[in-house]
Amino acid sequence: MSYKSSNIGQLLNNENFSTFDFSVFSDEINPETGISYRTEMETIKSKLENFVNIFGESYKNIIFQGLTGVGKTFLCNCIAKELLD
Repeated sequence: MSYKSSNIGQLLNNENFSTFDFSVFSDEINPETGISYRTEMETIKSKLENFVNIFGESYKNIIFQGLTGVGKTFLCNCIAKELLD
C-alpha cells in the first residue's frame, strides 16, 4: 500500500541500502576530515541505518547538504525504502 501511494516503487528497487556501492567512492584521503571518502560514506551509511532502526522511537532529524550529484537523493531513497518496507 505505501509503495502505491508513494508512487516510487521502481525507483526504490534500484536505490536502496542493498544497492549501495562503496566502490564508487575514492580511497583518497579527504584533506578536510583526514579520512577517505569511502570511509566517510561507510560511516554515513551506518548512521542512516541506525536512524531508520530507531525511527519513531527517537525524534531526530537529518539534513543533507552537498554539491549536485554526490548522492543526497540516493540516500533519501535508501531511507524511504527502509521505512516503507
